[in-house]
Amino acid sequence: MSSPDPVTRLEETRAAFDSVAADYDGPRGNNLLIQDMRAEMWRWLDRMFVPDSRLLDLGCGTGLDAVRMAKRGHRVLATDWSSAMIARTTARAVEEGVADRVETAAVGAHELERLEGVGDFDGAYSNLGPLNCVPDLEDVSRACARLLKPGGALVFTVIGRVCPWEIAHYLWRRRWSRAMVRFARQVVPVG
Repeated sequence: MSSPDPVTRLEETRAAFDSVAADYDGPRGNNLLIQDMRAEMWRWLDRMFVPDSRLLDLGCGTGLDAVRMAKRGHRVLATDWSSAMIARTTARAVEEGVADRVETAAVGAHELERLEGVGDFDGAYSNLGPLNCVPDLEDVSRACARLLKPGGALVFTVIGRVCPWEIAHYLWRRRWSRAMVRFARQVVPVG
């Protein structure tokens, strides 16, 4: 039996994130380790971008980063392939009083060519794992080169191909196939 093509795997990943959007801000997607990594990313973002920068958030999830950056005076286009995550980001921006500074678009990082414009952004960032779900980072690179102003900054974090704490977690729970998922050579859907 052959494995699904990359498009099918991307659609499965989108469906998985749609299914967890409602509770992703809890332990599933925002545990203490993730909060610590997010705080480090925020320190980098604060160093890289002056207030009132126009920023592109790739894979915004529930909007924690986009809303935080908007509260610090930036204008953010928050993108995600999961429409449920986009809905959460939009709601969070309204609840936090920054809806005028956070625009959302249901666009995956792998399809940035759908965004119009040239040189509209001072910078782009992607926090944690969204870029891990992109089959071709060259497409992301070309789109960012078009969308960012000359000298615009990119601040990306990714989850490493081999993640020891995750492997240990799944081995401890005897979920053998899940523990080995990062060793797969092809695109793997998020479950």
